[in-house]
Amino acid sequence: MINRSDFKDNTSIMDALATVSTESLLLIKSRQLHYSSARSPIALQQEEIADLIDVGAPYYALKDVYLLSGNTVAANISPEQSMSDEQASIATSEACRHLTILGSVACAMVNPIKSKHYYLVHNITFTGTANKKWQLHQQFKLFAECISFEGNLAKIKACMVDETNELICNVDVGFQVTSEVTFNKRFAQAKKYYLLPNANPYSMKNKLLKLRLSAVGATASLGEIKEQYCGGHFPRHPALPAPILLGALLDLCAEFTQYATKDSDAKLLIEELTLKADGLGFAGDTINLAVKQEAYSNKSFKLRCSAYSHTKGTLANVTAIVQAVRPSTSSEKA
Repeated sequence: MINRSDFKDNTSIMDALATVSTESLLLIKSRQLHYSSARSPIALQQEEIADLIDVGAPYYALKDVYLLSGNTVAANISPEQSMSDEQASIATSEACRHLTILGSVACAMVNPIKSKHYYLVHNITFTGTANKKWQLHQQFKLFAECISFEGNLAKIKACMVDETNELICNVDVGFQVTSEVTFNKRFAQAKKYYLLPNANPYSMKNKLLKLRLSAVGATASLGEIKEQYCGGHFPRHPALPAPILLGALLDLCAEFTQYATKDSDAKLLIEELTLKADGLGFAGDTINLAVKQEAYSNKSFKLRCSAYSHTKGTLANVTAIVQAVRPSTSSEKA
């Protein structure tokens, strides 16, 4: 758990965010949660964050959020999402969800205009680590740094570590930054009166409808997006978050790799992926999914994935390098 007294030297966090080299991992382990004694980290409350990025519960699930410096923030999270088809310490889509939210907080701290803005995910590059333990942890620590903020574009680097400070994954994310006035004008047709869902939609597995599998790919549909699927993500304009679209596409990847390897018990091991978001899928839209195998070598699949709406066109494209692996026997909780 992150506490105020943990921070004494922020330099190692910068190094860790800059690269995932061996040297950076050592820095994370040895000097990570220390901050200069000359100043204290500043606690950020959920209410003040929501006033800047318009993201709330249940999508927002960060805990113990601290501003470490002008462009760097830290937080804790507890995993919520099912791990049924993935070999990892935390579902990749959930890791991306929390890291992009924390990244938008870092951008909001850098934004010279301290009013509500919408940080729309434009691209994500995800890299996992060769963690051989595959333990499921009760809590993870997150760090995000805004590395550039120019006009309506912002970029962040972020990483997640486990309770022993082992690196789990890192992401590079690009955001399109839109003011509240511009966002409201652009998406006026999507404005809805919204009630919070009774259950957390982000803890549930995606339901793939009309699933079709072949030797070279797969297709499916998420059906019509309900408001409760978007809980907390732009509450007055409920939209399906890019990391949730990513999760649905990865579920389809898992279905395809199990079919291709003729192993219904195989787990999806994600080595790396890139996502490019081209639009928002709002409540009421019908979203379809497709996965196509581009290459296969040394047990690794290169898959091209897309999420699209017949009325709005492509919403997201993903390129993923994955493996279908036998379930680990050491996936107990740490």
